[in-house]
Amino acid sequence: MVGGSALRISQRGTADQGQRCAASPRCRSSAALWQPDRLRPDDQVLEELLALGPEPSEDQVRRVLAESFEAWRTKPKHATAFLSGVAKSRHPAVARTVLSSMLASGVEANVFHYTAVISACEKAGQWQLALSLLDSMRRTKLPPNAISYSAAVSACGRGSRWQAALKLLSSMPEASLAPNDFTYNAAITACEKAGQWQIALGLLQTMPEMRVVPNAISCNAAISACEKGGKWQLALSIFASMPKITASPDKFSFSAAISACEKEGQWQLALSLLHQMPETGVVPNAVACNAAISACEKAAEWQLALELLQRMPELGATADVISYNAAISACEKAGQWQMAVALLARMPKVGLNPNVISYNAAICACERGLQWESVLDLTRQMSAARVAMNTATHTAALMTFSSAGRWQEALSLGPGGSPRAADLGRSCGTLLMECEQRDLLAVEVSLTDRL
Repeated sequence: MVGGSALRISQRGTADQGQRCAASPRCRSSAALWQPDRLRPDDQVLEELLALGPEPSEDQVRRVLAESFEAWRTKPKHATAFLSGVAKSRHPAVARTVLSSMLASGVEANVFHYTAVISACEKAGQWQLALSLLDSMRRTKLPPNAISYSAAVSACGRGSRWQAALKLLSSMPEASLAPNDFTYNAAITACEKAGQWQIALGLLQTMPEMRVVPNAISCNAAISACEKGGKWQLALSIFASMPKITASPDKFSFSAAISACEKEGQWQLALSLLHQMPETGVVPNAVACNAAISACEKAAEWQLALELLQRMPELGATADVISYNAAISACEKAGQWQMAVALLARMPKVGLNPNVISYNAAICACERGLQWESVLDLTRQMSAARVAMNTATHTAALMTFSSAGRWQEALSLGPGGSPRAADLGRSCGTLLMECEQRDLLAVEVSLTDRL
């Protein structure tokens, strides 16, 4: 159960208020009015407005919307549709200026107009502006509705302000509003993004008490929160409970549950969940497959990782760079350097560009196999592909060349991340001794400078 004053949503009459609200003509008429997608905004006017830039002045907005304002006086739903169009374009400052220009021009703004602007803030993660608009509604005696609160809660979540999201949720009963599934989902997602798995789980458990039925979105966010908190048992418990609340697991549910198992080394469970997906009519996606491959990689089950990679098209998923990186890393951990290099070479043939993680995994595999020629070839491939080397690349390459006594190759490494001092010292120690024995003073000075 969720504790703390910010989380104690008063149950005093809230559920009854929600039922009365749902049955009242006022709420039914409000729900019918909030359908902005039925009305298309004037695309030409919207295009002209957005061309003013991200922060136009009120005068600029009034000049563009002068005729529209006249029409909106008698057709406020047109204003709602227009503001929704601005919201979809992710321009909260423009939406706010349109709203303030409406008020300055004597066009009455209603709850749906404000809510459309708050929605624009939510989409852009502008939580401060969303809260300011919500507060402005209260000051102007224009009571926000549940959709207004839900959008503001979601904006706080996107802005990593989970405490503000919970405060809004807990304040709804004071405004005679019952939180709905959208509001709870937004709050749980806010906690998930912030890694607050305990609070996310508490909110999920609170929903039935408030007569709000959790749905797949609620459960998915809670599973993901537990996954991020390393609580794979709780993640699987929520996943298993979904059919009991008529929330069928979807690809996001499976992916989050598999990721929870992957992070805690539960590769058998990860594979079991992946195999369950087609049986329940859910087509595995790349995220689910990648998590399962990564689980096998962490368990050094490189053959299973390769089998999964090969089976992805058969399962209905398309392998991406992350898929190959996990498989190459699995080969690296198992000392299968030939297979790691082969997978790296296959990537361009299937339309994928290896990144620094791909190359580093293959280079580390070759380092384990003492294959300095392959490491040298891979570093040259990186240079040709314009993939910048980083600290891991330099460290692995230097360690390989050091073990093989290849001081020329060590010095030929291109620019990139600087190796850690300890690793550089170990890798260059042997090279320094060889340079001293060969009386290569200039090379010895160069290596010493790098230390």
